[in-house]
Order: sequence, then C-alpha cells, then structure tokens
Amino acid sequence: MYKDVSEELVVKVIKSQNEMIAKIHHELIKIFSSTDNDDLHDLYEQYCRINREWDMSVKSYARDLVERLETINRIIACYNNLAQKEKLVLDMLYIQYSFKEGKNILDKQNNIPERTALRIRKTAIDNILK
Repeated sequence: MYKDVSEELVVKVIKSQNEMIAKIHHELIKIFSSTDNDDLHDLYEQYCRINREWDMSVKSYARDLVERLETINRIIACYNNLAQKEKLVLDMLYIQYSFKEGKNILDKQNNIPERTALRIRKTAIDNILK
C-alpha cells in the first residue's frame, strides 16, 4: 500500500491510472506464473527453506501490490464522486491538457478564471484526500 496518499499521488493516479493498474497486474501475473524447479535430493531441505523464504517475500510483495491497486481504485472512486465542476477542472488540468494549457482553456471555453480554477482544483484534491 502507498504509505501516504498525497496530492502528488492523486494527480499521478488521475493522469495515468490505466498504466499504473496495468503495471501492477503485470507484476502480479509475473509473480504467480513463475515456476519452481526441483533441486537435487541432497539439497532438498535447503531448497525448501529458501523456497519458503522466497514464497513469504513474494507474498509480501504481492500483498503490497494489491494494496497499491486498492489505493488507486479508492482514489479513482473518490474522483468519480466529485462535483461536476471539480471533475471538469481536474480533467482539463491533468488528463486532457497540460496544466498551463488547461488553465487557459478553462478560462476561455468554460468561463472559469485561473484563480477560481486553482481554488476548485485545491478543493477537489482535498476532497479526494479526505
């Protein structure tokens, strides 16, 4: 799990949620599709010990990946529950356009001045963080 859900993480998830989820799925598939090779009989006990340790490590890593995925999904759910104007501002600033270009488009096309857009953005991010 992500230790802290910060504004930077929220923005990263909003910008690239599909890539982040795909990367985690790829890692999970890689973990669970690997196969163990049987060792020679005289090394069997050592192999079992190492395998158990490796298995615990892999499970811990997989658990961490699943918790990260859960955090991403929670951020996405919070984003989807924002007010329409808040979603519009975040969408324009982080998904559709660069931050600077998004501010200009919000001002010109949606009649939302830069200061208002930044205030709405802050409120939206704070709502997601809560």
